[in-house]
Amino acid sequence: MTALHVLITKKAFPALIEIENQKISLEKNIKELKPQNISDLEHAIEESNLKYEGNKELLKEYCSDKFIDILENKEKDYNLKELEKCLKENEEYFNDKAYVYFEICIQKKIQTLEENLLNDICDVKNLNELEQLHNKILENGDFVKCEDLESIIFTKMESIIKTLNLAEINDDENIRIANNIYDNTESIDLEKYPVAELLICRDINIDLENVMDSINYLKDTINDIKETVRNNCIFNYEYYNMNIQINEAENYYTIKFRYLNDLVDYIRLKEGNSFLLNLKSINKDVKHKKRVFNKGNAEIIKEIDKVKSEGDTLGGVVEIRVKNLIPGLGSYTQFDKKIDGELAMHLMSVQAIKGVEIGIGFDVANNYGSNVMDEIYYNNEDGIKRKTNQLGGIEGGMTTGEELVIRCAMKPIPTLYKPLKSININTLESYSASIERSDNCAVPACSVVCENVVAFVICKYFLDKIGGDNLNDLKSNYNTYIKRLGDRGWKR
Repeated sequence: MTALHVLITKKAFPALIEIENQKISLEKNIKELKPQNISDLEHAIEESNLKYEGNKELLKEYCSDKFIDILENKEKDYNLKELEKCLKENEEYFNDKAYVYFEICIQKKIQTLEENLLNDICDVKNLNELEQLHNKILENGDFVKCEDLESIIFTKMESIIKTLNLAEINDDENIRIANNIYDNTESIDLEKYPVAELLICRDINIDLENVMDSINYLKDTINDIKETVRNNCIFNYEYYNMNIQINEAENYYTIKFRYLNDLVDYIRLKEGNSFLLNLKSINKDVKHKKRVFNKGNAEIIKEIDKVKSEGDTLGGVVEIRVKNLIPGLGSYTQFDKKIDGELAMHLMSVQAIKGVEIGIGFDVANNYGSNVMDEIYYNNEDGIKRKTNQLGGIEGGMTTGEELVIRCAMKPIPTLYKPLKSININTLESYSASIERSDNCAVPACSVVCENVVAFVICKYFLDKIGGDNLNDLKSNYNTYIKRLGDRGWKR
């Protein structure tokens, strides 16, 4: 060993001793602290005693080991957000070991949540309860936004939606809940959940600057919704509401599904025809919004209560639908035996009914013939069918086999609690009508009457067509008629 080596070693030796002394001192201080939980560990880190310049790696090793020991001790079930906060705020005191263990904690938590979710979700009866359960899961932070949990939530959402009636499908609160759940997920592909998509994707933005794309997009949407509703045997899609926004206008137009084809025509006209349909004439939902009664529609019930408090009355629209009708009821040769004429006469005879329309009714006047007529198709599986039902199941005075759709307009009851002006017929002097007992909205009751009126007319024409004065003859004649239709391409 040279003299130079000896000199360097003598000078370096005290420095090495100092580093070793610091290490021993640090280990001693560390052992004395003995943190029992995450709060203690954070407090220990805050203390400057632990900040040793030459021993950062040792400090990281200690803090990481203690972090893991505390979690494995399981004296407390730590929220993932608490652990993440601890790691982020004290990043310089932890090494990869702590972060790897934190990932393991996340996976364990997801596994536990999944087991609990599979049990808890069985008791969920509605979308509100589903939202509460989802929010409870989200309390653990964004770490739990994963396919394992979210797929369970959305599968349950679809099963709930399939039980909803039309009013509940169009209910603003249910739509809000479905959208809120979806907005707080990260792995959900809505194409895998078409029933849930019915509540979530209801807004359509149409750009009239790019007309053909808008037409194709709207047509695709119409077809997708029809297919989803039919495949899942849920509500009648004709009354499903869509929100249409034109050229990024501030307001959405709420349009019933059965009028979306009218909107397609509107866009076509906008492209190349100076005569434009007024969008308000397409916005049928607005027209009928305060005229359709449904127990699930809180808005109209609120409106009825408001009108009652004002001493006024409300009318409305009653819709009757008859499914599974056989074709051929009625006559195309005699005006007084046309089934639509007979139905209109009987329904107009019901008190307070001031208008009757079949199918799209008066809207035929706002459309071209190519849009109004229900084109006829045939395939081996379905037989003779129409893809649309604009004319409401009656053509040429006879039933077509499609669903019969009739709407009746009922006027408001004239006996008001705030009397209307009239005259005394004897003296011709001005006179206020008498105040009598009054139901301020009798549309629900009227719907029952109209339903039975239609049933009697259908029954009469059925007997005229099938013939027979006892049930056995009716069954035999009916089966013969159905077979004859089948031989000519019509199927039930």
